[in-house]
Amino acid sequence: MEEDEERMIHDFTWQVCDKINISAKRDNDDRSYHKGLEGFKITLARDFLYDSAKKEFRWHKTWCLPVIEVVVPQYQQFGGNLSAKIQCVVSSSTGDAPLADVGLDGRTVQQLVNGECSFSRLRFISTSNIHGGKKFHLLLSLWRESHCVVAYISTGISVYSRKDADKKRKKAKDVLETRTIETPFRVFSPSLFDKDFVKKVNDHKGHTICEKIDNSVAGLVNYFQAPNIRAKCRHPVFLLCKFSNVLSLARNANMFPNETKQEMFYSFLSDLGMSKYDGAQTDQKEVAENSSYPRWFIVLKESKCLTEEAKRRISDNMSYIECRLIGFVTSPALLPENYQLVENVVLLRQTYERCYSSFLLTSDSKAVNSIEIQDKWDPVESFQWEDVVSNIENVSYSSPDDSCNISVESYCSVDTLAEHYFRIHQQIRQLLFQLLDGATQCMREPSSETVDKLQIVYRSFFRLLRAHAHAEDTIIFPQLAKKIPGITEAYHLDHFMEGRELASLGDMIENFVPEMANDVFRKVSSFSARFLQHMEKEEEHLIPYLVHVFSDHEVAILKERVILETTSLLGETTQTHSWIEDASKEKDAIDLRRYLVEDSKE
Repeated sequence: MEEDEERMIHDFTWQVCDKINISAKRDNDDRSYHKGLEGFKITLARDFLYDSAKKEFRWHKTWCLPVIEVVVPQYQQFGGNLSAKIQCVVSSSTGDAPLADVGLDGRTVQQLVNGECSFSRLRFISTSNIHGGKKFHLLLSLWRESHCVVAYISTGISVYSRKDADKKRKKAKDVLETRTIETPFRVFSPSLFDKDFVKKVNDHKGHTICEKIDNSVAGLVNYFQAPNIRAKCRHPVFLLCKFSNVLSLARNANMFPNETKQEMFYSFLSDLGMSKYDGAQTDQKEVAENSSYPRWFIVLKESKCLTEEAKRRISDNMSYIECRLIGFVTSPALLPENYQLVENVVLLRQTYERCYSSFLLTSDSKAVNSIEIQDKWDPVESFQWEDVVSNIENVSYSSPDDSCNISVESYCSVDTLAEHYFRIHQQIRQLLFQLLDGATQCMREPSSETVDKLQIVYRSFFRLLRAHAHAEDTIIFPQLAKKIPGITEAYHLDHFMEGRELASLGDMIENFVPEMANDVFRKVSSFSARFLQHMEKEEEHLIPYLVHVFSDHEVAILKERVILETTSLLGETTQTHSWIEDASKEKDAIDLRRYLVEDSKE
C-alpha cells in the first residue's frame, strides 16, 4: 500500500481545466473549457525526471520534451475537424487571468488524424528561476475551429538552466513579474555581505578588464551590469548593507518612531515575506490602513557622483524590489511626509543573520544546501520561511550529547563507498548545524553553560572532520588522481583553506570571551556556508567518479583503507591538527603529501 501511494505521488498527471483564462504576451482572449471527454488520453513517450530530494519534477531548458501523444476516441462527434494545441503556462498574480503563457519552442498546434496526433521536439524557452521560482505546467487543449472543446493541465515542472544568464534573454523588466507580498524575496547566505565582487569585461583587444565593485554609486551600477555575476542577489537587505553609501532604508515614523528597537527590523524582514511577525503590530496595521504609501522606501542617497545615467540604471534595476509594502525613490526629497531614513545598517545586518541562523536550524540539510549560494541555487519556497522570525527568541538549543559522541563502530557497517561517503557527510552536517546553533546561543546568552556546549560541539566536529579530510587527502584523492589527473587539485586547496579557517575558529572558541560572541557567530556562519557548498561539490562531482572509474574490487579496497584510516584517527585521544596545514609549514605539508602519494603508488 505504501509503495502504491509513493508511486502515485511520483506520477505525472493531467487534470481537466474548467473555465480558465490565459494571458499571453501577444493576445488576450477568454476561453471556456468544458468537462473532460470520455476516453480522452494524453501519454508521454517517457517520463519527466523526478527529484525525490526536492519532491518535484525537473527538466533542463535545453532538453527536448518527451513526445506527447493525444488520442480522442470520440472525435467523430465533432465532425472530425479537430486540432490540438499545447502551451506552457505559469500561475499569474496579475490581471484577470490566473495563468500566463510563457511559450514553447516547436510546433505547438497539430491537426488530429483519425482522432490521434503527437507533439515532438518541443523545448521550454524560459526557466522557473526567471519567473520567480514558479513551476511550469503544460496545458493541452482541443479545438474545433475557434471553439475550445476541452483542456487539460499537467503537474508542475521545475525548469532550470545551468547558464541562467542567457544572452538571448529579454531585459529584466520584461521577464520579472510585478512582485507582491505573496512572492517572498530569495534568502541569501550572510557570507555575501563580505564577499568581494568584481565586474569582468573584455576590451576591444580581447583582454579581460576587472573592476572591483565597491560601496559607491559606480560600484552599484557595475554590480547590476556585471555579466560575470549570474543570478544577482537583489534582496533589499543585501543591497542596503552592501551599498550602504548609496542606498538607505526609510521608515514610516508614525509606525516606527524609534529606529533603535530591533522589532522594527523584524517587521521589515516580515514584510519581505520571510515570516509573520506579530509583535505589537496592532497600532502599525491601523496606521498602514490609513496610509496610501508603502510602509518602507529604499532611498537613493544624494551624491556628487550620481549622474542622470547612473540614476536611470539604478532605478531600472531597483524596480524589481517594489511591491505594495516597499517602494523606491531616487532622492530623500521625494519621500512622503513623516518618513525618516534609517541609519543603523549594522543592526539590520545582525537581525538578518539571526533570522538566517534560525532558518538553518529549522530546515533540513537538503533545503539548506539548495540556498547557500545565491549565484547558483534556485529560490526557496515561501512556506520554508514560516515562523522563522516569530520564533527567533524561542530557538531551542540542541543537546550535543546525541550526535557528538562519535562511535567508531558506526563507520564499519556494511555499505558501499558512496553510501559511506554520504553518511559521514550527513553526520558532519548535523554537527555543523549544532555548531551554528551553539554560536547563536553564545551571542544571545554568553553563559558558561552555553560556552561549554559550544566547545564540546566544536571538538566533536573537528575530530570527525579531521579524520574524514585526512582519509580523503591521503587515500581517495591520490587514487582518483591516478585515474583522472588534476581532478582533485581544487579539493586539496579547499581543505587547506578550510583547515586554516577552522584552526582560527577553534582558537576563538577555546579562548571564548563574551566580547567575541558576534565575531564567533560571523565566522561560524561564513565557514558553514562555504563548507556546505564544498560537501555538495564532492557529492555531485567526485562521488560519481568513484562509482564509475573504479572496479568493484578497487572500491572494496578503497573503502577498507578509508575505514581503517578514519577509525584510527577517531580512536586517538589527542586531537592534533594533523590535517590543518599551517601557512608557515606549507612546504613541509606539500612534501608530506608528496610522500603520501608516492607511498600509495607502492
